[in-house]
Amino acid sequence: MLLSLILYGSRARGDHQLRSDVDLLGVVEGGMIHKEVSKRGASFYHYPAPTLLDKSRSGDLFLLHLVSEGKVLHDTMNFFERVKDEFTFRVSYEEEVREAHLILRFVQSRPSLLQRKKGRKRLIWGMRTILIARCAEQGQARFSSSALEEKSGYNGLKALIDGRNTADIDALLKASDFIVTKFGNPQIDKEWPSELKAQRDLLRLSGGIAKNTTELGALFRFRDTLPTPSDEFYE
Repeated sequence: MLLSLILYGSRARGDHQLRSDVDLLGVVEGGMIHKEVSKRGASFYHYPAPTLLDKSRSGDLFLLHLVSEGKVLHDTMNFFERVKDEFTFRVSYEEEVREAHLILRFVQSRPSLLQRKKGRKRLIWGMRTILIARCAEQGQARFSSSALEEKSGYNGLKALIDGRNTADIDALLKASDFIVTKFGNPQIDKEWPSELKAQRDLLRLSGGIAKNTTELGALFRFRDTLPTPSDEFYE
């Protein structure tokens, strides 16, 4: 049974571009997270209601995105209102910052990855996640590119985020280095290894999107992996 249907992402926020996807999340009674992708520019997820509630109570950043900017298209018995009411900010989002910091350093070490869309996507994801996490630690929900530029104090960040597919590689690298230096976790740079294998092992240990990112460095070839909503909430 479909309990709720939520429009999220740039289409919900109102700062979408011409080719931005329509991102939809359907809340169902049970089962597992499942993604169905339309070939016409729409992404649709099935998300189990118990999982959604658990993530909201734990302060998950994707849930923060949903409850702060999502547009409710359907809501049986006000279920999504309950999800919103139970959202609780964490005191620290250092785990998310660490993962994003690792991803940024990995991609920065291999600028050739930015010649491909997926490499650029991971770099932008890393920058946005660090800034979103630091805002969340202050009890703020900021996701738009303009709000994140304001938070970062980095002039031109909005243009880089919005134009990530065509932005100058050097400009992307410069912005990402600024963000990890100012908002990241300094300890990561102290432990960051120089060899590819050791870097990949470090990302695998972090898990999540960082683990998937190790595939970007395998002979500099790209493999498609099934994205999760948290991999796409910046859209």
